Amino acid sequence: MDITRQYLKSVYLQVEPSRLSRYLFYAGVPAVGVAIAALFSLTGPTGPPFGNWVRLIVFPGAVAIGGVPLALLFSYILRTAMVAERTAAITPFTPEQETR
Repeated sequence: MDITRQYLKSVYLQVEPSRLSRYLFYAGVPAVGVAIAALFSLTGPTGPPFGNWVRLIVFPGAVAIGGVPLALLFSYILRTAMVAERTAAITPFTPEQETR
């Protein structure tokens, strides 16, 4: 049983970083695009081309979209750390009951 658990943990720890990098790419490219668009709209030569009410709605949304990749990274790190902690064995291929 312990061999199976260690095998599944090693497979999980190999698959999750590749999945994380793919999701970070999917979330990061639009987040960078939104951040660049928000910065360009704020730093125009004549100032922002819209009223205050638009700034109160659009820019908090842009900040939230910009935080998505960071939240995604933290969630994957936390989940991977929990899996590694809960499936840890003191010695390789030794059941937890035999080490006590």
